[in-house]
Amino acid sequence: MDAGVQSGVDYKDLEGVSKTMTFEGEGNRAMQASSGFRKLVRLTKLILALSVTAFVTITASGSSFLGNTSVENHGTFSTSAFPESGSALYTAKCAKCHGADGRGDTAIGRALDAPDFTDESWKTRHSADEMIQLLLKAEGMPAFSKKLTRRQISSLISYVQSFK
Repeated sequence: MDAGVQSGVDYKDLEGVSKTMTFEGEGNRAMQASSGFRKLVRLTKLILALSVTAFVTITASGSSFLGNTSVENHGTFSTSAFPESGSALYTAKCAKCHGADGRGDTAIGRALDAPDFTDESWKTRHSADEMIQLLLKAEGMPAFSKKLTRRQISSLISYVQSFK
């Protein structure tokens, strides 16, 4: 059978009406019984392509299917991997140097002369705005300006100010 030449099989449907099911091309046994089938195949391919595109877009944006997370754009990089609460952020990002209690009494904290966040005189000398600037400029520590959102930074500063 030559490519493009159609051959078919005659049959009767359940109501006894004679029909022909056609096949197209040598070795190509794709059913060509109706244009509806071709439309279904095209629609399936379109849905699959759109699903893959949506998945890649959502994954690349940092959003998550699993939780109530959102991606914010405040001129900084945001990711759902960083929690919003100051306590969780402090534990994840600050405690290894500044200590879980905020005193800076860790091996790294002593080596880098980390401030004691429980010292009221230190807190009175540094306003919330100054703490934010210290965190963004990060002299002597990691800079978080491109890693945390403004909301996360504010939450972290509020938590640091709560140490007693």
